Amino acid sequence: MKTTTPCLFSPVLLTLAFFISFSQLSGQPLCNAEFTYHHSTHNADSVSFLPVHTNYLHYYWSFGDGSHSTNVDPWHYYTSPGTYYVCLTVTDSNANGTCTDTWCDTITIGPHTGPLCNAEFTYHHSTHNADSLSFVPVHTNYLHYSWSFGDGSHSTNVDPWHYYTSPGTYYVCLTVTDSNATGTCTDTWCDSVTIVAPHIPLCNAEFTYHHSAHNADSISFIPVHTNYLHYSWSFGDGSNSTNHDPWHYYTSPGTYYVCLTVTDSNATGTCTDTWCDSVTIVPPHAPLCNAEFHYYHLTPNPDSLHFYPVVATALHYSWSFGDGTGSTDLYPWHNFAPGSYYVCLTVTDSNATGTCTNTWCDSIIIGPHAGPLCNAEFTYHHSTHNADSVGFLPVHTNYLHYYWSFGDGSHSTNVDPWHYYAPGSYYVCL
Repeated sequence: MKTTTPCLFSPVLLTLAFFISFSQLSGQPLCNAEFTYHHSTHNADSVSFLPVHTNYLHYYWSFGDGSHSTNVDPWHYYTSPGTYYVCLTVTDSNANGTCTDTWCDTITIGPHTGPLCNAEFTYHHSTHNADSLSFVPVHTNYLHYSWSFGDGSHSTNVDPWHYYTSPGTYYVCLTVTDSNATGTCTDTWCDSVTIVAPHIPLCNAEFTYHHSAHNADSISFIPVHTNYLHYSWSFGDGSNSTNHDPWHYYTSPGTYYVCLTVTDSNATGTCTDTWCDSVTIVPPHAPLCNAEFHYYHLTPNPDSLHFYPVVATALHYSWSFGDGTGSTDLYPWHNFAPGSYYVCLTVTDSNATGTCTNTWCDSIIIGPHAGPLCNAEFTYHHSTHNADSVGFLPVHTNYLHYYWSFGDGSHSTNVDPWHYYAPGSYYVCL
């Protein structure tokens, strides 16, 4: 009778088979979506989530209340107490293939007494400069906001812009504080911001403009950024300029498409950018007049003043010297007794398009005076780059109190204020 011997596996073959199977499994890329979380110290409803592994390509969070995030390490605010099922799905790929993994955990949010704060915020990059970010809190009605931008700089503005000088990933945090009749709350919310190095330097040709106070057809153009090498303006009426901040006069009413192209270069390359805007020129109902005037004292006699208008081309001039006398001369002299006087000039002109009139006044003081002397006389000048912005300076700056009335309903107690005007004529008093 033939005996059959049972077949036995060799220990060597078993070991080899196990090694081959393990090697095949380990050849696939592995993902691990495990995460941790912690509640905000000051607000238990605000939770910070942090994956155990932070080097995957894609992260997708589901917070269990219908909201989601693709940030690597997000903060999330729960508006209601309860238990939430939070899940993270990670996805990655390399030369060996693609992996994905999902990991979930439950989070319990308890009820609170007292006021709640929520420092959650959003942000977006500037259209023209990816290194410039706008930060906006979800809630804008708190008393105090404190931003930390992750590069050592801070802000207490509600919705600040911030420019990052170097590429990298920054950990941005907002702390809000508020109080009311039921108590005080504070909360901190953080998020990561990544700044990518541009291949070439970025240019931004954005500009602003304003009409001349005395001539609505004359426009001042000012670029937002003033440090580029080349500026090229196209004013939309066939004329151009390479000035940095030009003025331009439009001869006809209409809407013009104005464009600025800026070009710059440095060690990393060259950039160029074009920005355009529409400018509307409205036909005036009548020609514009300007009654502004200046004056000076006669050297041998400080009570005798010489007046002269800034514009000397109008048809009619009518001076009121504030002491009951007047003149229709173009350049009058007038002798005053000691005192303070309110001098006004009214000019009238006309041409084929109509008639204009304008009045301009100023205060003058003629000494001597009895008792302590005050002199509120002041001078002013227009901004070099913005003719509607006026700087006021008192002749004497050693008085205790200054009160300015700018003639448009606004006031100031500064010694030497600047003020911005809409087109028109204004009576300014100090």
